Amino acid sequence: MRWRERNLGLNSHRLRSADYKAPGGKLVRVRLREEQGLIRSVKITGDFFLIPEEVLGKLENMLEDVPLREVELSGRRGNRQEGVCL
Repeated sequence: MRWRERNLGLNSHRLRSADYKAPGGKLVRVRLREEQGLIRSVKITGDFFLIPEEVLGKLENMLEDVPLREVELSGRRGNRQEGVCL
């Protein structure tokens, strides 16, 4: 994914977005608000299916206040009892 960003007028506040489409596959779109290197809010959309559907909201909540660094996101673990795990 390649991030696009828009500055909100303050150096520490940015809107970022990225799209990923697998060859012949589904689209995943991520929009987030970054503040001082932390994800403050995130919205994940696209033409994909999740089972159960309510997992998407839990995933978005898990990403809030996480540092926006690939190493942090790739090592993030969720609560398997909640049915969410990165």
